[in-house]
Amino acid sequence: MDVPSIEQEASELLRMLWRDRYHLWGDQDITPLQARDPRKGALAYGFEYRELPNLGDPKLIQSGSGPKIAGLIDRQANRIAISQEFSPTVKLFTGAHEIGHLALHKG
Repeated sequence: MDVPSIEQEASELLRMLWRDRYHLWGDQDITPLQARDPRKGALAYGFEYRELPNLGDPKLIQSGSGPKIAGLIDRQANRIAISQEFSPTVKLFTGAHEIGHLALHKG
């Protein structure tokens, strides 16, 4: 997929989130920046968005030798998981990154 196609898909998702903001946020007044919340993006795709303590194999994490996974998608369970081990900025980026996978890799 080329860059213009990716940008178009992202723009369409952002327009949809803004258009549906009253459904997604209820009566809460939000700004266009707040409409970029990956939790709501996941919801728009019918996915649950969860933050968990960590996403790695507990055996590897305990030994300190395993990789730290920031986020993942479970398409069978319709769930996105983000690790709480990272900073808010990394969690926001990771959430948006996983939403990008949903938008760009349908099916």
